[in-house]
Amino acid sequence: MAQKSLYLQFNARNLDSVTKYTKLSELISESRTAIDKYHCKLAEAEILNSDSKTKGAINAYYEAIKLSEELKQDSLKGMAFSRLGYMYLMRENLTKSLYSTNEALKFLPENETDTNFVSLNLRKALVYSYLGQITEEKNAMRWILRVATIQPSKILESNIYNTAGNCFLDLNLPDSAIYYFKKSVEIRERIKNLPWIGQSYNNIGTAYFDKRDYQSALKYYQQGLVWRIKGKSAFNGIIESYTNIGKTYFKLQNISLANAYLTKSFLMADSIGNPTLMQRPALVLKELYIVKGDYKKAIQYQDIYYAVNDSLYNNKKKDELANLTLDYETDQKLKQDSLKIIQGETAMKFEIEKREAISQRTTIIISLLALFLSVVAFFAYTFFKSNKQKQKQNELITHQHYLLQQKQTEINDSINYAKNIQNALLPSREVFQESFSEYFVFFQPKDVVSGDFYWATELKDAKNDLFIYITADCTGHGVPGAFMSLISISFLNEIVNEERV
Repeated sequence: MAQKSLYLQFNARNLDSVTKYTKLSELISESRTAIDKYHCKLAEAEILNSDSKTKGAINAYYEAIKLSEELKQDSLKGMAFSRLGYMYLMRENLTKSLYSTNEALKFLPENETDTNFVSLNLRKALVYSYLGQITEEKNAMRWILRVATIQPSKILESNIYNTAGNCFLDLNLPDSAIYYFKKSVEIRERIKNLPWIGQSYNNIGTAYFDKRDYQSALKYYQQGLVWRIKGKSAFNGIIESYTNIGKTYFKLQNISLANAYLTKSFLMADSIGNPTLMQRPALVLKELYIVKGDYKKAIQYQDIYYAVNDSLYNNKKKDELANLTLDYETDQKLKQDSLKIIQGETAMKFEIEKREAISQRTTIIISLLALFLSVVAFFAYTFFKSNKQKQKQNELITHQHYLLQQKQTEINDSINYAKNIQNALLPSREVFQESFSEYFVFFQPKDVVSGDFYWATELKDAKNDLFIYITADCTGHGVPGAFMSLISISFLNEIVNEERV
C-alpha cells in the first residue's frame, strides 16, 4: 500500500487524469487499516494538488494528519505537514509554508544526517530568503552549512551549497556566493547531475555580473546554457540563460549579439506563455533600442514590459485574494475540528464522573449534589467561553470581509483603468461621421474589457480613396483578451496608417 501511494505521489504530475484517478480508486478500495487510509490520503492530496484543486488537497492533507494522530505516529504526522508545506511553497503562500514546515520539524526527531529533517531546514532557509527575514535566514543557513559535509546524499549537499550561494547574493556578498556555488557545481559534476550543473554555472555568472566582471559572467552564463541544453533542462532555465547572456553582451556593448540573444529569449518566453520570463528581456531590449536610436521599438518593448507587469500585478492580487480566502476557510475548519475534540473529551469526562458517582453508594446524596453543582458550573463556564469565542470569531470574520472588499476594489480599479485605455484606442465617432450619414456602433464587452474590438481608418492618397473597417476577435476575454486587442490595434495602425499597406 505504501509503495503504491508513493508511486502516485511522485508521478501524479506525469500521469493523465484517467490513469491517476483510476489508480487512486484502486488504492482506496484496497485500504483496510488506518495506516492504509493515511497513505491513501497523501496520494489523494498530491493528485488534487497536481490538478490545482488546492482546497481539496489541503483537506486531504489534514485528514492524513488526523489519521496519524489516531495512529500515534509522529513521523507520519511530520511527513504530512512536510508535504503540505511544500505545496504552500509552490503556491507562493510563504507564511503557510513556513508554519507547516515548522510543524513538520516538531514531529521529526532531530537528526543531522536524516535527509527529510535536513531538507526541511533547508526549505526554512529558502522561505526566510523569500520573505526577506535576513536574521532568520542567516541562523538557518548557519545550521545547514554546519551539517552539509556529513550528508549521505550528495545531491542534498550540493543543494545546500547552492542555496547558501543564493543567500550570500541576497546579502550582497558575491565573493562568498561564488565560493559556495563552485562547491555546489563541483559535487554536481562529480555525480553527473546534468540539469543542475547548468543552474550552478548560471548562478556563478550572476555573482560575477553583480561584481560587474562581465567577461567572467559571460563565460559562466555560456557554460550554464551548454549544460542546461545537454542536461535537457526545463524550458524556463534555457530562457533564463539566453536572457542572462544577452544582458551581459549589452553591458559589454556588443549590441548585435545582445539583440540576438534577448530577442530569442523574449520569443521563447512568449511561445510558452510565461509573462514573468518575458519581462526581463523586454526591459533590456528597451534600453538596447534606445542606444540604437530606434525609439519606436524601444517604446514597443517598454509598453510590453508595463503591460506584462500590470498583468502580473493583477494575477498577484487575485492569488493573494484566493490565499486569503483559503487561509480563512482552513483556519475555520481547524477551529471546528478542535471544538469537536474538546466536546468529545468533555463528554467522556462527564461519563466517567457519572459512573464514579453511581459506584459510591454510601455517599450517593453528596455525590449527586456535587455532580449537580459541577454540571451547573461547567455549563456556565461553557456558555461564557462560547460567547467569548463567538465574539472573537465575529471580529475575525468582519476583518476578513473588510480585507476581501479592499482586494476586490483594487482588482476592479485595475480592470476599469484597462477599460479606459482600451476605449481611448477604439475609433472615435468623427471617423465614421466623415464617411457615413447614418451608422451605429454596438460594442458590449463580456467582462468590462474586451478581447473583441473594431477599427476604422480613411486611406486617401494619389492611388487610393478608401474607408477601411475591421471587426476583430482576439483569443480570450477580460484583461488578457484586452491586452491582445491593444497589440492588434497597434499593429493595424502601423501596417495601414504608417506602412500604407
